[in-house]
Amino acid sequence: VTGSEPERTNGFLVRVHEAATEATTRSDDAVERVKSGGVLVLSSKPGARSSVKQPTNTQQPKSDSVAPEDGTDLKKETESRRQRDDEAQQRQAAIERERRQREEEEEAERRRAEEEVERTRQAQEEARRKAEEAEQREAEERERLERARVEQAKLEAEEREAERKHKTQRRV
Repeated sequence: VTGSEPERTNGFLVRVHEAATEATTRSDDAVERVKSGGVLVLSSKPGARSSVKQPTNTQQPKSDSVAPEDGTDLKKETESRRQRDDEAQQRQAAIERERRQREEEEEAERRRAEEEVERTRQAQEEARRKAEEAEQREAEERERLERARVEQAKLEAEEREAERKHKTQRRV
């Protein structure tokens, strides 16, 4: 059976098969009613008869959905569907590639930001260390200058004392 709606065609074949094989009383009339769009209702009670109900809303097949004998419309529809599926897969793959690329770019940007933060932290630590070293050198220099001043004052005091002794010895 060919047609542009294989799901409906398969369902139709299943209903025909059920009407022809599973009904407790098989009748050509039941098969014909299923073929014309009826629904097979099987009874679950033993010995009960199955029936075919006609749907209240029967759909007439569209004139353009009826497949010709050679199946060209089915082939065109199948090819068209295949093309649409391929295009959809390509679009989905492109979307996925763009998503991955965006995630990679975001990850790279995050790494760059983290590296920049780390460089800044290291620079601050280096500046702090250098400031401490400079402060230490200044403290050592102040201490050295203070010792030199004290030593100078001591020498001057000794010199004055020596001079005073020398003056007192000359007077004597």
